Amino acid sequence: MAGSGLTARLSGPEWRIPMRGAFLLVAGLWLFAAPVDAGAGPASLSGHARSVLYLYEADAPAPLETRAQALQYLRLDFRPGLASLSLHTYGSVRGDWSDEPFDRGRLYFGYLEWAPSTRFGGGSWVRAGRQLVMAGVGTGTVDGIAARAALGPGVDLTAFAGTLGAGERDGVTLHGWDESSRFGAMAGFRPHPEWHLAASYAVGRRDGHLTDQLLGAHLRAEPSRLLTLYADARHQFATRTLIDLTGGVTAGAWRGWTLWGEMSRRNPDLPADSFFSVFDARPNKEARAQLSRAITPDISATAGYEATLFDDETTHRVRVGPATRWGGIGFVWSDGAGARQASLYANGRAAIGRTLSAHATFNYFDYDFGPGTLRDSSALTAAGGLEFRPTPAWSLAGRVEALRNRLNEYDVRFLGEIRRGFRVGGGR
Repeated sequence: MAGSGLTARLSGPEWRIPMRGAFLLVAGLWLFAAPVDAGAGPASLSGHARSVLYLYEADAPAPLETRAQALQYLRLDFRPGLASLSLHTYGSVRGDWSDEPFDRGRLYFGYLEWAPSTRFGGGSWVRAGRQLVMAGVGTGTVDGIAARAALGPGVDLTAFAGTLGAGERDGVTLHGWDESSRFGAMAGFRPHPEWHLAASYAVGRRDGHLTDQLLGAHLRAEPSRLLTLYADARHQFATRTLIDLTGGVTAGAWRGWTLWGEMSRRNPDLPADSFFSVFDARPNKEARAQLSRAITPDISATAGYEATLFDDETTHRVRVGPATRWGGIGFVWSDGAGARQASLYANGRAAIGRTLSAHATFNYFDYDFGPGTLRDSSALTAAGGLEFRPTPAWSLAGRVEALRNRLNEYDVRFLGEIRRGFRVGGGR
């Protein structure tokens, strides 16, 4: 398939590497070419592999459709024995047997890290490659370089710069700086171990045009063991809009009662080249609250309420139900945004011996669209599965799901997976 492979357009003509070899190339270079400094510690390789088989059969859209897909995920973490150096990769390949097997791949992240100890302790690092950056308004995946420095007791700074090739779904595309770029920073300060203040800034460009210029302020505080406060504000300079203002409080652990509340005000912030920019996006305010009670160590009850307020309408949502460590049941009701919905759900899980466990879920939805062209509808979903875990590093699981609604009289899916963790070297 034309979209499968590693493409680089940093300068000059494009070049390609087959996708199945691209994911192993970086790890292979380090495994066989990187020198190992025995004085700094033994080399080690650890990772996690996940193999998934997905079968699907449904009668909508007609005629009856049957598909079989396979996915292979692989994560590798390699420490070559050089002090403070490590390599981290995670990618996948997938295929559809009704088409061409294993024709698409993705590299979610692949970066080299140097994490030296400082006189202020750990937490400082430099990373180069594809990576997820956690930096307030700059949080996202970039192909580039990022660094975090512990500058003093309770003071840290994170900065990053790179391109946005991670948005490509088929293959691993490396963009040039003129095609897409993103850079930013976040500064954090802890005046007290239970208080964290931060400010962040990020700028994004695509094809030479400014898409984002964001400034954020963040707060999280725990003034007491029973009270947690948080607040978040984000301003978009590109559209001169305060796009998010959120504040919340959690008060809990008093005779088993926990109360959580949150309020937010959001304005749409869609890039001009986004598909969703063609739809009517409206500002809204949201209020959420939840009250829960731990009746025993294994049994609790929860009631929650949410309201989303637009200029011309309000959507209400209520959720109630008990829960235990073996499962739970509940009722959800919502009214607004063009429909009224009532639903029931139940889920359960149980251990069968020391290595086998079972789980099941059930959901029923009833929709009332009110006067108009759409008729009322209902939906029913059910699922169940088993997991076999003979050792902490191995597991084998299977799950069957079924759906029935106004459009689908028959919809059955099967998901099977094998997980394995491994570690080689590193000493004892």
